[in-house]
Amino acid sequence: MECNKPGNTVWEAWIATLTLAMTRFGRLPSQTDIGHRKEMNAMNHIKTRDLTTAAIIAALYATITHLLAFFSFGPIQVRVAEALTLLPLLTPAAVPGLFVGCLIANLVGGISIFDKVLGPLATLLAAFLSWKLKRMPPLAALPPVVVNAIVVGAVLYIASTQPGSGIDPAPYLAFAGWVGTGQVIACYALGLPLYYALKRLPGDVFHREK
Repeated sequence: MECNKPGNTVWEAWIATLTLAMTRFGRLPSQTDIGHRKEMNAMNHIKTRDLTTAAIIAALYATITHLLAFFSFGPIQVRVAEALTLLPLLTPAAVPGLFVGCLIANLVGGISIFDKVLGPLATLLAAFLSWKLKRMPPLAALPPVVVNAIVVGAVLYIASTQPGSGIDPAPYLAFAGWVGTGQVIACYALGLPLYYALKRLPGDVFHREK
């Protein structure tokens, strides 16, 4: 058996001490530091990806709403952009994306201050509930129908009582029923097929939660 030479032992001790000092003062990253940096880089990548996804969804919602504005607003409406309210089943980034998209759409085309404020909040609540129900797609399509029927129906009813609103007076339940019917078309006839089509796309386009 060969014994370590004294010079080698001293040299190794110096290297160990220098490495420890450099690690302690940040000049030489340890394996733990490298692992933390990789984890932070991954988290930043996820945040950037989610922000991009939310922005795209917001832009799509606002654009579709205004391209089809002639039946996206008013008592009898089918807001085609509401088909996107099924996207929270694929990515949580859709929740803020839908809120911002509806906010932009209603700020430009809303019939009243109530529509500009309560409409986006209703969309936010419905999107969150749909995300919570993401494992049950047919049931997850229900919150945008119910929440918007209640909230937007009330907004339209209030607007109909104001002079010069251009909306003919009608009972609250009539407005809620009209909005709910439009939402059923948008969410079930358009949204669910869109969800299933996107889900079948090759690759994990939305980086779905497992």
